Amino acid sequence: MTNVSELKKRESIITDGSTGFFAMCAAFSEIQELELWKPKYKSFPKYCRDRWSMDAGTVSHYIKAASVIVDLDHFESRPTNEGQCRVLGKLLTEERRAVWEKVLESDEKATGRHIKEIATRMGFIDLPKREPAPPQEMPFIEAMVYTTEAIRYLSSRINSLASEEHEKIGKYVLECRSLLDQIDHQLSTLEVVA
Repeated sequence: MTNVSELKKRESIITDGSTGFFAMCAAFSEIQELELWKPKYKSFPKYCRDRWSMDAGTVSHYIKAASVIVDLDHFESRPTNEGQCRVLGKLLTEERRAVWEKVLESDEKATGRHIKEIATRMGFIDLPKREPAPPQEMPFIEAMVYTTEAIRYLSSRINSLASEEHEKIGKYVLECRSLLDQIDHQLSTLEVVA
């Protein structure tokens, strides 16, 4: 078969839509890998823009999704959209398999957000570190309310966290308890003086 007929074959898979998400992603992947766009277009990004009205970055997400789905081919149920694959694509093969297994065991819908929560809980994705706001930007009472709400949220989710996270949390609990004891002592000293 010629490149033109091979290209048309893959393009019909993309335009058909009934073949499913993976087939579409695999078709984009093959068009790029086999350079089937070459007879008519100067570059793959130009092909993506002119033929599909998409930038190459968007198409690269579909191409990455194809490799993610291939990594999960031994599961009966596999990802069905780009949002799921985008999160899983940030993980190593064994990590994404472990995360996907947990997703399938879960009763929740397999959204990108849910997948990210599981990957984070399993320690494969780090939460961005948030610096506390300086006191002049956040009044003390507001900071205490914010902290209390964060602790309340953690308390409600503690059973769903992985056992290795329990030790880390335990260290922070001890530190927080010590700081709260200091604040309590300082407040009681102020009350006596007043």
